[in-house]
Amino acid sequence: MHTVNIENLKLGMILAKPLKNRFGQVMLGENVKIEEKHLNMFKMWGLDCFVVFDDSDLQPTKAEKDEIRELAKNQVLNHIFNWGILSELEDEYIEYIIDLKASLIKKDINNE
Repeated sequence: MHTVNIENLKLGMILAKPLKNRFGQVMLGENVKIEEKHLNMFKMWGLDCFVVFDDSDLQPTKAEKDEIRELAKNQVLNHIFNWGILSELEDEYIEYIIDLKASLIKKDINNE
C-alpha cells in the first residue's frame, strides 16, 4: 500500500482503505476501483490524500494461484468430458487449455 495525492490518483487504482468524512462516516469503501466519477467526487469533496494498493499487493498468493488452477482444471475437464473428446486430446493440449482458462479466471477476478 502507498499514499497518493489527487494529482497522482489514476483511473483503475484500487483503494486500500475506506474514505471517511470528518464524522467518521464511510464515503467510499476499500477495494473500490477508481473511476472518472470518483475523481470528480473527490475534487468536489476536497479530498486530496488516498491510500491505494501497490501492484505487488494485488498479486495472487501461491495458494490462490493453486485454487484458480484447480478451478480451471475442473471446468476444462468437465467441458472436454461433456464434448466427448477427452480420449482424443493429448495431455499437453489439456494442460495448455487449463493454463489458458486459469488466466481468464484471474483476469475476471482482477476486474471485479
